[in-house]
Amino acid sequence: MNLHAQYFESQTKSLTPKKNLVILHGLLGSGDNWKTIAQKSSIDRDVYCLDLPNHGLSDDLEFFDYSSLAQTVIDFIKDNDLKNCTLLGHSMGGKVAMQLAHDAPELIEKLIVVDIAPKHYENRHQTIFNAIANLDLTQITQRKQADQILSNGIIEMGVRQFILKSLSKNKTTGLFEWLFNWQFLTNQYEKIADAPKLVNKIDAPTLFIKGELSDYLSADDQLLILSKFTDSKARLIMGAGHWPHVEKQEVFMKELTRFL
Repeated sequence: MNLHAQYFESQTKSLTPKKNLVILHGLLGSGDNWKTIAQKSSIDRDVYCLDLPNHGLSDDLEFFDYSSLAQTVIDFIKDNDLKNCTLLGHSMGGKVAMQLAHDAPELIEKLIVVDIAPKHYENRHQTIFNAIANLDLTQITQRKQADQILSNGIIEMGVRQFILKSLSKNKTTGLFEWLFNWQFLTNQYEKIADAPKLVNKIDAPTLFIKGELSDYLSADDQLLILSKFTDSKARLIMGAGHWPHVEKQEVFMKELTRFL
């Protein structure tokens, strides 16, 4: 399994021991979504923005479960001999991060989970998948055409902009194509919506970051989190939704830097 990664070398090259930050994006995203955060976080550590399987430029998995996804990241960390790792995961990537911290706690120094809880979620992406399925890419010559067609099913412009970041033009055919395997992700959605399998408690210091306007994390999730994580804290970013690292980037960076 080849995981594509964008690497941002620490600006403090003489730092000993070297620290690392590994970032995992959410559903239908890619590591490129976190490029700005990665650049700003590389002052005192190396940063790796991964494309998870079936997304971006990474290989595809033939089946989906959080232990399998976590194993691909475990292999990446081991293959690159990354020590003193902080793992940051957003949304679906947050579930992968939690699973990894459970399955291989010896690899993780700290954990950051952005706007997701370790629980099952009801289907909230069906309209997005329907809109993607209804877009015939062979008829698209400009990105604005794709945006217009997607707007019939995806009203929120911010969500469309996020989705369209993964629309790329093939250099050989000249046709637009998705950088995520949407057919596979649609078929595996129930497993994506599932909770990570956390049998044992996670002892790594963990920061949960919630966007005030998002309903992915609720007050009812607090007891669940406390039952799974022995050393956790939470921060609320006012005025932000499900993408606090984009919507309130400066505040997000302050919370991230303080925890790191």
